[in-house]
Amino acid sequence: DPPPEMGQGIDARFILGMAKLGERVSILLDMEKVIGDGGGGILQKEEGDEGDKGEG
Repeated sequence: DPPPEMGQGIDARFILGMAKLGERVSILLDMEKVIGDGGGGILQKEEGDEGDKGEG
């Protein structure tokens, strides 16, 4: 099957691929990017957002 269309609100840089197994769909994530060794990961972004709330 061709890949599905992704909306503008989807950040696909963490997705390595997708697999369809019968009626199920699995999404393969790049854990190095999710965890964020380089400062751009989801987990680091959320931690940084929380720290910014109390400042200012």
